[in-house]
Amino acid sequence: MVASTAAIMQASAIQDRVFITDSFPRYQSTSHAVSATHSRRPCGSFLHGSARWAAIVGRVDMAMESRTLRWLCAVLVCLGSLGAAEPKPERAAVPVAAAEIDALVAADLAAAGIMPNPRRDDLAFARRLSLDLIGRIPSYDELTRYMAWPRNERRAKLIDELIGSPGYVSHQFNQWADLLRVESRMQGRIPGQPYSDWLKQALSDNMSYQAMVQHLLTASGGLWENGATGYYLRDQGMNQDNMANTVQLFLGTRIQCAQCHDHPYDVWTQGQFMGMAAFTSQLRTGGPQASLPQLKPKDIQAIRKELPREAEQAISRFLRNVAPGVLPPKRATIRLADDFRGSDGEPGDVVRAHSLWGAPATVDAKGDSLQTLADWVTDDSNERFAMVIANRSWKWIMGQGLIEPIDDLRADSVASNPALMAHLSALIKELDYDLQAYHRILVSTDTYQREAGMVNPDQAYRFPGPSLKRLSAEQVWDSLMTLVVPDLDLRTGRRDTDFSDQYAEIRALDRAGFAAMAKKLGDVAKQAESLRRQRRDELTQAERARKNGDEAAAEQAQREAARIGRQLRDIAQHTGAETPMLAMMMNMKMSPAPDAPKKRPDPRWKGLDARWVRASELKQPMPPGHFLRDFGQSDRQTIDASNREATVVQALTLLNGTVDQVILSKNAKLTQHLRATSSRDQRIRLLFLAVLAREPADHEWQAAREISGGNADAAAADLTWALINTTEFLFQH
Repeated sequence: MVASTAAIMQASAIQDRVFITDSFPRYQSTSHAVSATHSRRPCGSFLHGSARWAAIVGRVDMAMESRTLRWLCAVLVCLGSLGAAEPKPERAAVPVAAAEIDALVAADLAAAGIMPNPRRDDLAFARRLSLDLIGRIPSYDELTRYMAWPRNERRAKLIDELIGSPGYVSHQFNQWADLLRVESRMQGRIPGQPYSDWLKQALSDNMSYQAMVQHLLTASGGLWENGATGYYLRDQGMNQDNMANTVQLFLGTRIQCAQCHDHPYDVWTQGQFMGMAAFTSQLRTGGPQASLPQLKPKDIQAIRKELPREAEQAISRFLRNVAPGVLPPKRATIRLADDFRGSDGEPGDVVRAHSLWGAPATVDAKGDSLQTLADWVTDDSNERFAMVIANRSWKWIMGQGLIEPIDDLRADSVASNPALMAHLSALIKELDYDLQAYHRILVSTDTYQREAGMVNPDQAYRFPGPSLKRLSAEQVWDSLMTLVVPDLDLRTGRRDTDFSDQYAEIRALDRAGFAAMAKKLGDVAKQAESLRRQRRDELTQAERARKNGDEAAAEQAQREAARIGRQLRDIAQHTGAETPMLAMMMNMKMSPAPDAPKKRPDPRWKGLDARWVRASELKQPMPPGHFLRDFGQSDRQTIDASNREATVVQALTLLNGTVDQVILSKNAKLTQHLRATSSRDQRIRLLFLAVLAREPADHEWQAAREISGGNADAAAADLTWALINTTEFLFQH
């Protein structure tokens, strides 16, 4: 809604009265370091620093001293568990594994003289867990069901329900899409749908992290056959940049500076970088060789030269959308450039692939360089591989890494809690890199279930509780959608171009088949161009008729233009592009058959805009100016490029438009709940639970009742607007 000045002042006054403890600080990040090598079991070595932060609840715990003895006894009990059996992936072992983590945190807190934060209540836990595991606030219905469960079972049961759910996959996809720089159109021309689909399926199947990285680093073949090839196609023509990203992403080490010269701040030389680059330097991407094995490039070129302009353009689009793929390297060597400036080579030298550290990973003349690279990166002996994902996941759950920055490890790095970092690295190996099992353990710890703490950038964070963090762009969007769309996690968005069903036929094309297809594509392209000209003519006639005051002629021309537009959209629907490619080849008709069954919309989402889906179901990334980009969604050009900084644009977006136009639209879920609630107090309670996942405090009841008189709908809109515009809604606390 576009709020009037009076309405904004009134809502601001409401916020001042209702949310007197709403004083969340801005998100802050800090840098810590981490040890490069660790043993498999915890070792004793603790740092100190940082004080606990309790201002989030606007009070000081005066009972701190009375709890000290009980807390120290609990620490001793937890420390006793360190001698127990190693954690196992089975669910029954989760409490033991969680207790080991709590013991290491507690010991570090005790050494630093810091008390752990109080435990959060059940509603606050449900909100935090939902945001961390499924990337959105819990719905009102979900909270109601949760609070009806037996008190002593609620938290474990909710963890079981959320881990591995469709919402979990959606949230995990958002996080990995940021890291892997997933785009719906890679480099603006290569379809990203197969890559996105592959990643979502891997997460849904709970593919082990080790296996997932193996698949990405060894991916070859056609894009529509193997979506993992998107990892290399994403950086088509930039093999060295891709290698730098690989080492940063999976091994937490930045070697980009060594691409042009010896690293000025770390130990890596330009020669070492080139040794790594040699693993993939001969890898080929983008051409049809991987997707059309029956054809030779010279055959394709010869056919294209004989085609008329429309057909040649159509076949170019076809190859760009359907035929991209990856051909693995035949050699694992690279020649140093003429301007090579490293200390360990000369311009023109031929360098063979070799790993950066550990047991040498080399490739013989007939070896598979991609497999050799993947084996070295993911091997258990490569300590940084396990440590990086253990720490990255810890930060996803706890808000702050034991290693900061999480992807800039150096030889002299030291963890904020070395014993805990070593333990987590060993734990994720013992779990066979099962990220769902690892996340289950982390959210089951007492550490996770305590009040959030504030990160001091000048001190190491000791984790008296998770750190306070602002919601990501995707979490804000998905949380707002939770108020609008029922069964949000099950609603899928519109797909991009999808040639997966036709891919087998495409791979079987020989020279004659390719030539015939090219001709058909040209015919369809010519037909589409004719339709576009007709549509432009009709629109021009409609405009002229209106200027002449002939509304009947204008409407007739407009209807004809719309009919032609539907024909063009039908072609695009079958071909996935504005200009047709496959409709004629697959013998598709210009419109559905008369007897074709009509697809019925799902009644759950009747009247809801098709764009109101989770962020993972939208274009990756959304264009500048969209809500997600305004709130910090990554542009997917660099690793982990999202941000959570507050901006004026964000404030204006929430202040003007979101509540009335989307959240309180007539078919929204929240609106339906409000219509079914007649009591003023029930509405107030409903809105607090739906938006903030908590009951209103006594002083909030009074303030909310004062604005709930008169028009009930207007009062609900005002209160909803006020709640969504609080910092409490935008923070995970």
